Amino acid sequence: MNSQELQNTLYQSPNRLGKLMANHLNLMFDIEATGVKPGCGILQIAVVPFTTAFTTMQEGYTNFDVVINRQSCIDAGLVEDPETLKWWQNQNANTVSKVFSGAVSIRDAMEQLYLYCKNLNAVIHPWSNAASFDLQILRYTFDLLHIPVPWNFRDEMCFRTLKNLFPLTACEKPVKYGPNHDAYFDAMHQVSVANVIFNKLQESMLYAHSLI
Repeated sequence: MNSQELQNTLYQSPNRLGKLMANHLNLMFDIEATGVKPGCGILQIAVVPFTTAFTTMQEGYTNFDVVINRQSCIDAGLVEDPETLKWWQNQNANTVSKVFSGAVSIRDAMEQLYLYCKNLNAVIHPWSNAASFDLQILRYTFDLLHIPVPWNFRDEMCFRTLKNLFPLTACEKPVKYGPNHDAYFDAMHQVSVANVIFNKLQESMLYAHSLI
C-alpha cells in the first residue's frame, strides 16, 4: 500500500465509523426467553437507541421495554425448552418475578415493536448479543404472527463480535446498573460498552489521520 492509499484508508475509516455512530440509528436489542432457538417463547423485549460514542441514548428517542405474557406465547405456537426453564429457576428471584409476570400478549408486543421501529423514521442497524440469538428469534416470531420485520437483515449487527474484537480492560468496562437477565438493563449495559469501544476507535482513527 503506497502513501496515498494509506492516506485514503485512514481518511475513510472515521467516516465509515461515523456512519454507524451518527448518520444511521443503532438499536441495541435484548430479549429474555423460554428457549434458545427461533420458535421459543419470548418473555421480555428491550430496545435502546444509540448513535454516538458519547451518549447512552440518543436524545429525542425513547427506549422500548415490554414484558410478555408467557401463556400467550404458548397459545401462539411458540415452545418452551425444559432446560431453559430449569436455568431460570436458579436466577435472581426478583428478576424472575418481573420477567415472568408479563400481561401483554406476544402479538401485541410484536406489533408494538414493529410500530416503535417504523416510527423512528430512520435507517436502523439492529444490534444484539449475538445477532444469531435475539434477532433471529424476533424475526421468527414476526413471521409466525405475519407481522413484517421492521428492519433489513443486511443491517443486522453483532455486539458480541464487536466486544470480542475490541476487548476492554477491567478499568475501562462501564459499571452495570440493574440485575442480569432483565432485558432492559442488559441492553442499557451493552450500549454503554459499545459506546466505550466506539469512542476508543474514533480516537485512534482520528489520531492516525492526524499523523498523515
